[in-house]
Amino acid sequence: MINYIILYFLFSIHPIYISVIEINSKDNNLEIVFKIFRDDLEDGIKNNLGKNVSIDTQSKLELNNKIIQEYLNTVTSIKVNDYKKELFFSGFLLENERIKINAKISNNSSIDIIEIYNEILIDVFSNQKNVIFFNIYNQLNNDVLDKSKKRTVLIIK
Repeated sequence: MINYIILYFLFSIHPIYISVIEINSKDNNLEIVFKIFRDDLEDGIKNNLGKNVSIDTQSKLELNNKIIQEYLNTVTSIKVNDYKKELFFSGFLLENERIKINAKISNNSSIDIIEIYNEILIDVFSNQKNVIFFNIYNQLNNDVLDKSKKRTVLIIK
């Protein structure tokens, strides 16, 4: 019990800034899920694009999805087999204070290497961590990106 109290106290003093990207292969295509805290995403859009948005309801999220797509396309990129791929966004969902964004990448050949560049919220929070989870052809892997490491490469064996 005392451990929970200490953890609560530590986290209430020092906020945690984290986003998650899950990348899963389906055949040779990729399904991508971004998970970002709503207020952090608003700050990132303001800082990076100079646009003030409010995305505290599902309807506001849907109204601003083009701006969110613009932000994500600005701060992330994905290459498959050394070719930059376009993200096709398919869903935006507000879950409590977290936003879940679904996207897909079409790919015609087998995936040998994936390169992710991710600067989500790095320009806003100096202690931002961006966690990447990969499930490519049932090969599980993960990496953590931050201000000093903005890119990761996964070689599929």
